Amino acid sequence: VAIPSYRDKETWPTIKSLIQTAHHPKRVYVGVVFQVDTNSIDEVHSLTSAKGSGVSLKNLSYWSQETNIRSITLDYKHATGEHCCRITYLERSNFMIAFAL
Repeated sequence: VAIPSYRDKETWPTIKSLIQTAHHPKRVYVGVVFQVDTNSIDEVHSLTSAKGSGVSLKNLSYWSQETNIRSITLDYKHATGEHCCRITYLERSNFMIAFAL
């Protein structure tokens, strides 16, 4: 699941809800491009980490934040929209996308 997040306080609650409602949560992999004010330590902490946003993933023992999520943090002033966000994420990640025809 690719999530472009422009200074969004609902990103972590959305990720938690996604995991909780998935039929096979171990199969859920999340890629997030956090677009925040990188000059604000408070904003970076509160928007780019589950703990900083007040969301607890401790009860989700069947899902690992270390292995099931990848993220990039960019300064919001350089945001150019969600399409570019997804391309930036894919370019910076070691992902190979296979399409079934």
